[in-house]
Amino acid sequence: MGNVHFVRSTQVGADEVLHVDGLSVWENCAVLFRRIEAICGEGASSVFAEPNVKPQGSGGLVVAWFGGYDDDPKPLDALDRAMNARVEADLSSRLAALRPALADADIGETVAAMINIYDASAIMAVGEHAILTNWGVLPRGVVASQAGFARHSEATIGPYLKSGVSPAVPGQSWRITGGMEAVGASPPSQPRAPAAAPAPMQTVVVERTGGVRLLPPLLLSAIFASALAYVAWPGSLIYERNVPPDQAAQAGWDKIRDDLAKRASAFETALSKPACEAKDAWVEASLGIPAPAAAAAPDAAQKSQQAAEDAAKKPAGDGK
Repeated sequence: MGNVHFVRSTQVGADEVLHVDGLSVWENCAVLFRRIEAICGEGASSVFAEPNVKPQGSGGLVVAWFGGYDDDPKPLDALDRAMNARVEADLSSRLAALRPALADADIGETVAAMINIYDASAIMAVGEHAILTNWGVLPRGVVASQAGFARHSEATIGPYLKSGVSPAVPGQSWRITGGMEAVGASPPSQPRAPAAAPAPMQTVVVERTGGVRLLPPLLLSAIFASALAYVAWPGSLIYERNVPPDQAAQAGWDKIRDDLAKRASAFETALSKPACEAKDAWVEASLGIPAPAAAAAPDAAQKSQQAAEDAAKKPAGDGK
């Protein structure tokens, strides 16, 4: 896996990069990465981004960092809680895998120096993988004392270290354990007094009395008694008086019902007749009265009108 994917760029001082036997930990890092993988297994060196260094004036260095994962690099504080937990677990696992390299006589001191990071922002997330930038670098003043080194390590790489994995300053025996305490040159801690045995737990037993056991029956009796008192109280329950129906009103409703039944029957009869006869039957059913008599035949009316016209035209003297 080649380190060809850009992660980020940084600026550090040339004197802040750690050196082992006069050589910067960044020199020939490709060879160092291959040696780490030969000892710890394939991919063990992928936790370190590869630096591309360009000197600047006044002893400064501009560093472009490249990794082997093709994904968007992000700082840890830009991740949500679930992703952050996965990336931190990945970092802890990858650092723990470096134990064989830390124990190697040839590169152990160099790998311990590589685990140092400049600050907490040096840890980047590329997908779900953790990758270190600005590794092998310590700010000026941190290497002046073991206490300063311990404080810096606790605040940066320490929370991700497991037993047997610790950064180191070349030429010093300083080590940290999980970023929580410095060991080595520090005086041994005083033995702690054994903790006092806790007092035996006492069990408190609360006995129920007869009054408590009788509470449900008494409560039910009170409820039933209240219900009976309410029913027996005068005026609490009022029943409607049984009033006999009005015979005259009932007879009127019966007449209306019979009339509607007759009209409905007449409608059914009208619908069953031919169209020319259905009209009179429909009128009779709707109005409840017989249909008007049919008009005189058209030819008889015309004959009567013609006779009247002829009489009017006849001369008056014709009657003699």
